[in-house]
Amino acid sequence: MEGKRINYWIVVIILSLTSLWVMLLYTRDKDISQGMVKMIEVPYKINNWQGRDIELDERILQILGTDKVILREYKSPDNDVIWLYIVYSEKDRTSFHPPEYCYIGSGEAELIERGLVNIPIGKESLLVNRLVFQIPDGMQMVLFWFMVNEKMFASYYKQQLYIVLNTLTGKGYQGAMVRLSSYFQTENKEENLEKLKAFIKDLIPYLKK
Repeated sequence: MEGKRINYWIVVIILSLTSLWVMLLYTRDKDISQGMVKMIEVPYKINNWQGRDIELDERILQILGTDKVILREYKSPDNDVIWLYIVYSEKDRTSFHPPEYCYIGSGEAELIERGLVNIPIGKESLLVNRLVFQIPDGMQMVLFWFMVNEKMFASYYKQQLYIVLNTLTGKGYQGAMVRLSSYFQTENKEENLEKLKAFIKDLIPYLKK
């Protein structure tokens, strides 16, 4: 009798896992472009910053597993430069990863600072990651965060958890990684941080439309 009960629960578990797997396969290819986070509509002019696209190598797009990528240089009237990089996908969560992997993997960047920055935006605030690298051309500061639909997270693992939960419940997802970077001199590090924060405040409304 005890053996039959054990076999029963084994069958239940197998059927439950099979149902979840079928749901995963179904939602993986489901067309959920309607209501997608409209990052493709990020304008070329943001406040007093003027942007231009930078072409990405086809090999990089193949590695990312998506061609929904924005790589853009924004320049101010004072010739300050901010690079905006957005990669997003509604089918492949492996398209997203923490950017320090790319920097350190290049063999030309040394991570010298890591932390979090809280950016007040209206009545809310956005928590983002901050990295500082020593690279051959000088110092570079990077601010980045992750998205699922219109939710924004500093944590990569929290984003991945939301993606899995949305997929398993059949809701689908639109995920993204948003990264901004700029060069700076050691003496104006705080000024550079404030410049990036101000740009993010102007950028956020276009990511939440």
